[in-house]
Amino acid sequence: MKSGEKFAQNLKEFCKRMEIAGDSESLSKLAHKQLAQIAEMRQSFEAPVDTMGCHCLHDSNADIQDQHFQTLVGGVLSPQTKDEITAAAMKRFVSKGCTIKDVCNQTTDEIEELIKPVGFYKRKAVFVKKAAELLKSDYNYVLPNSVKELCKFPGVGPKIANMVVQIAYDNTEGVVVDTHVERISKRLGWANETDKATDVAIKVQDIFSRDLWPGINRVLVGFGQKICKAPKPDCDACACSHLCPSANKKATNTVKTISPIDIEDCPDLRMENGTIVPIVPKPNRKRKSSDSSENIGFLD
Repeated sequence: MKSGEKFAQNLKEFCKRMEIAGDSESLSKLAHKQLAQIAEMRQSFEAPVDTMGCHCLHDSNADIQDQHFQTLVGGVLSPQTKDEITAAAMKRFVSKGCTIKDVCNQTTDEIEELIKPVGFYKRKAVFVKKAAELLKSDYNYVLPNSVKELCKFPGVGPKIANMVVQIAYDNTEGVVVDTHVERISKRLGWANETDKATDVAIKVQDIFSRDLWPGINRVLVGFGQKICKAPKPDCDACACSHLCPSANKKATNTVKTISPIDIEDCPDLRMENGTIVPIVPKPNRKRKSSDSSENIGFLD
């Protein structure tokens, strides 16, 4: 069975379960109708996340510990990078050796060459190297199966940790809220425009029962990649527009923004007036003085 066919079957089951859950008075009927409609739409098209998302990036012939590590690496590389670029980088990386032992023996320069041009590849190469070393020294090569433990790894915040444990261990601790899920949740009225990604996650989890959480990210990410785009959604092509309070509204902000949770997952970024700004280390400078040994050092 092709992965696309399996995904379509999973979505059909997803829709059926939402129809049942939507009968509950304790849940938002409108939200369930919206998500069911989007899930139904997703059966008609394939999005980059379906074939190039983090669940597709590991070598299925590798040892299970290395498959889990590769899923983690894909998650670390993904912030501020399109799925197509992340997938290409992971393909190169896996072909040259992306096991825990391999990466422990590689230099950061070698890792950089394999993963660029992913966003902020220099910093991410350091994260990947440190993750491999940490798995070897502290975890006996076994990836932790909890979000709390994974967040101890460099470059890993709640979003990536949630995604990795879902893929590696089928362990769902929360809804994975990336930029697509955050944007769509706000457009559909599940969250307020001023909510942070962590707030969006809490509100979405309150609306939908826990057994629906695993499918929400992939359904909405593909929907966001193909139809409900930023900054201008294709409302005319959306079968959910009649249920959407934001349908056909003009975008009020066309500046690309990043949520605080993405900042956490990629620590070489910071927010400045709502836009992404890279953190650039300042060079060392010498103070003009008769004592040439006196320097001012600027740390990262």
